[in-house]
Order: sequence, then C-alpha cells, then structure tokens
Amino acid sequence: MNGSDYIKNKKDGAKKLVSSRRFKYGSSAVAFTAIFIVFVLLINVLVSVIASKTGGLYIDMTSKKIYGVTEDSKKALADVTLPVEIIFCRPSDVIESSEYMSTVKRLAESYEKEFSNISVKYYDIFSDPTYFNQYKTTSSDQITDSSVIISCPSNGTSTVYKLDNFYKVNTSGKLFAFDGENKITTAILRAARPQTLKAAFTKGHGETVSKSLMYLLTEQGYEVSQIDLKTATKEEINSLNLIVICNPTNDFTGLSAEKEGQVNEIGLLNSYLTGSFGNLMVFLSPEMQDLPEFSEFLSEDWGVSYTPGAIMHENERNSVSNDGYAVLGTFSEREDTAGYALHKDISSGTSGARAIFDYSVPLEITFNQNNYKTVSAAVLTSSSSTAVTGSQSKACPSSPLLVMSDYSRSYDSADKHAYVMVCASSLFLNYIPSEVAYAGTSQYANSDLVKSALKLMGNANIAANIDFKVLDESDISVTRSEAQSLMSKLGIIFPVIICAAGIAVFFKRKYL
Repeated sequence: MNGSDYIKNKKDGAKKLVSSRRFKYGSSAVAFTAIFIVFVLLINVLVSVIASKTGGLYIDMTSKKIYGVTEDSKKALADVTLPVEIIFCRPSDVIESSEYMSTVKRLAESYEKEFSNISVKYYDIFSDPTYFNQYKTTSSDQITDSSVIISCPSNGTSTVYKLDNFYKVNTSGKLFAFDGENKITTAILRAARPQTLKAAFTKGHGETVSKSLMYLLTEQGYEVSQIDLKTATKEEINSLNLIVICNPTNDFTGLSAEKEGQVNEIGLLNSYLTGSFGNLMVFLSPEMQDLPEFSEFLSEDWGVSYTPGAIMHENERNSVSNDGYAVLGTFSEREDTAGYALHKDISSGTSGARAIFDYSVPLEITFNQNNYKTVSAAVLTSSSSTAVTGSQSKACPSSPLLVMSDYSRSYDSADKHAYVMVCASSLFLNYIPSEVAYAGTSQYANSDLVKSALKLMGNANIAANIDFKVLDESDISVTRSEAQSLMSKLGIIFPVIICAAGIAVFFKRKYL
C-alpha cells in the first residue's frame, strides 16, 4: 500500500466515524454535558454574587415566619425616619455559624431590606473592644461577643440586648419561643424617639407587685419603682407617668385623715390625675374587702365600683377552667370611647385573641360622663355570667371586666388626657409573659391590652400585638425495629436499582 492509498483509507475511516450513529450520539452527549456544566457554573457564580450583595440568600420556611417583619412592626415603624443601626459584635460569617445568633441576624437583615433607614453593621469586639464603650450607659454594663445593639447615631440613644433577651424559656427551663421581632421593633422605637418614662407601684396598703407587669413596663422603656404616697413629695408623685395599684388589702387615707393632720392619699391621687394629667392602673381581686375611701375614690370620682368578696362565674364556653372562674372576656363594641380604643387594633386583627380574667370581681360603671370624665368598658363578660358571693349567686350579664375612665381638658388648643384603667382581676397579669414565658400566654390578648393602655397614656413607642413566636418542633422519631427494617430494605433496593441501570446502559450502548 502506497502513501496515497493509506491517506485515502484514513480519510474514508474518519468520514465513516463522523457519520456513524455512535459518534453523533456521543458528540451530542459530550456537548450537552459541557453546556450543562457551564450552565451550573454560571448559576453558581450568579447566586454567589447576589448573595454577597444582599448579605445572604435564604427562604423563611418556618411556620411562624420568625425571620420576617410582620405588618404590626411595619405599622409601628412607618413614621420612624431617623437612621437606625442594628450592630453585631462579631463579623457576619462568625454570627452566621451560630444557630441562635444567625436567627437574630436574619431577622435584622429583614428589617434592613424592609426599611431604608435601618442598616445592619458588623464589628469585632475582640479586635476593637474600645469601639463599644460608647454604648455603655453605666460602667458596669457588659457588652459581649453575643450582644446586639440597636442605636440611633443622630441622638446618641441605644439599647443593648443579650442573646438571652431574644428567646423565651418555659417553666421547665426549656427554650421554646423567639421574641426577636418584639425586641427589635421596641428598641428601634426607643432609639429613634427617646422618652423619659417613670412608673411606680404603690406600697403601704398590702399591695402586690406583679413581676410580669414590671417586666413589661421595663421592656417598654419605663423606669419602675415603688412609691409610698404618705411620704412622697408632690414633685415625686407628679413626675410619674404612671401609678399602679395592685390588689390593696388596706384602705388609703382620705379627707378625714387630712382633717386630723395626716396625709390625704386620695387627694394626692386626684391631684396627680386631674392637675398633672397623670395615669393610673388599678387591679382588683375578689379577696379584697370593702375599702371605704378607695371604693369612693373609684366610684364617685372615676365612675367604677366593685362588689367586695364577689367573684365572676361563666359557662364552659366562655371559661378556660373547670370551675368557670377563668373568664374569657368579650370586647366592647361601643365605638369612639377610650374603652374601644384600647382593643380596636387587637379585635380588628386576624388572630382573634381574647383576654383572660382569672378570679375577677364584678365591676359596675356608676356614671358614663361627669366633670370632663367619660367612662367606658373595654371588655365585658357574656350575657350568661353570674356574680357569686359565698353560697349566693346573682345574674350579672355583660358585666365590665376592664374599664377606662378618660379625663379630658383643652389647654392652649391642645387636648390633654388623664386615664384610669380598672381591671377586675389581679391574676390578669399572670397571663403577661415575663423572662419565663408560659406556654399558653401568647394565645391571649392580656399583654396587648396593657400595651394599648400604655400607648393611650402617652407612650409613643408602644408596638402592640407583637408577640413571641413559638419555635417549631419537627423531630422525626422512629423505633429501633423500624430503623433496622428501613436500613435492610434500603440495603437491597439501592443495589438492585444501580445494577438494573448498569445492565440497561450496557445493552443500549452495545446495540446502539
């Protein structure tokens, strides 16, 4: 075979190879594989670029949407225009590596995406520890690598949270809820609109101090203390934004005491309310006996009376206890009143939450309007409720459980208000979660009612209706025998599938 014949045969072989079905299909497969690899690489690069620009990509698939900003927060922050910073004390990648910190981080990033004036920043407390000194309000403040700071640089106000502040544990000490949205929204409001707020529980009459209410007030920016009306000065009393009287067992002094040269506590309270436009919350209980001066103060001056020693009782449908004394309240429909304003946002919401009043004393509105005061019920019992006193019971349909008395005057073309809120149950406060949350508290509107009252009383930084979100528990449990059975099946099925696929590919390629 000469050279020309060899070249001719090589060309003919190449033509046959190129024109063969195996070459055509093989080339197509190679080309498709190459295109697919390039496509995957491009997608990967694109996602990486977007992720680097946005701070990460994720989809909130939690049932409670713990990474999202609710409409309640959007509404509360709608008029906040000052720049606000959410500051983490470690780099972003370090924060992301922590399960609990990353949850807070993702929620913070949701705020950044939702509001143009809110930004998330990352610093390193280990490389620059002195930077964080500006956020310490006292020398004893501790800022750690897991702290989160919400700051408004233009007015120099800030709130420092520990990681624990974002989570709730139940009475067994088990972590079960995330409270991040409530904390962040409240801190943003506090930073952007700083207020000096003071609240005090009265003492000297056998009163109780509710830890739950104290915790809620502190969360909402109040400095909380106790005050003895007999020893406090008028200046000290009038400097308060709120006074709380919770379940007194001894009477307050009145006009008769003043005639004897003693302090008139009732007079001081009335002067505080009508002269300084202060605010008062009163929580009662069936255990209270008749306190003449205090009863007259509520009834004659502020339009609310109570029946000493009596307790409200409901049927099973409107109670959450077997004995019928844990009453589920019904929101009043009397519009254009302080009582209606107290719950309108709650009752118009989608949750349908109701407030619970445990061991309540029957209330009665003694007047609707008098001396610039308007009295209205916010929450009522049902039409089938009764008042029980010892062995006696009396029908008490649609009895008030929560009453708002609004004292309103106009000065210099501006309306000023003083509010007195009277609650029929001191145990009402047990359904407001504190550091330790109770597994059922989030389904009731008790906390939101108090927050709404505080908002009416002048706290502009209240974000009502934002509750903690119970964490998902989606563990999959199988028995030992079920696990063994599953593993044995998988050990047979997978090899059989792989072998069958291999045989099919072999015969397809052989006869292609």
